Amino acid sequence: MFDVWVGDVNLTWLVLAGSMVLVFPFQLLLCFRVKSRLLRLAPLFFSLLLTGCALALSVWKANFGGGYANFEGVGYLILFLYGAYLLFWCAAGWGIWKLIVYCKNRRRRFEKH
Repeated sequence: MFDVWVGDVNLTWLVLAGSMVLVFPFQLLLCFRVKSRLLRLAPLFFSLLLTGCALALSVWKANFGGGYANFEGVGYLILFLYGAYLLFWCAAGWGIWKLIVYCKNRRRRFEKH
C-alpha cells in the first residue's frame, strides 16, 4: 500500500478508516430508515459503478496504454481497490441489516406459538 505521511499521520490508513466510518453507518442508516429499496441500494450502486469503471480503465491502460509503465494505470488500479473496499462495507451493512431483520422475524414467529 502507499506510504503517504502528513506529519505523523499515515494518510492511507486515515482515508480507509474514514471511508469505513462514513460508509458503513450511512448504509445501515439507509437500510433501517428508508423504505425505498432504490434509495437503500444507492451507495451500493455508486460503489459498484466506481469499482467497475476503475477496473475497466485499469485493464484498458494495461493493454492499450503502454502497460503500467506510466502511473496512470496504477492509479486506476488503486482506485479499483478503493472502490472494492467501499463495496465491501456497503455489502456488510446490507448483511447486518438482513441478519437483524431475520432474527426479529424469527423471534416473532416463536412468540406467537
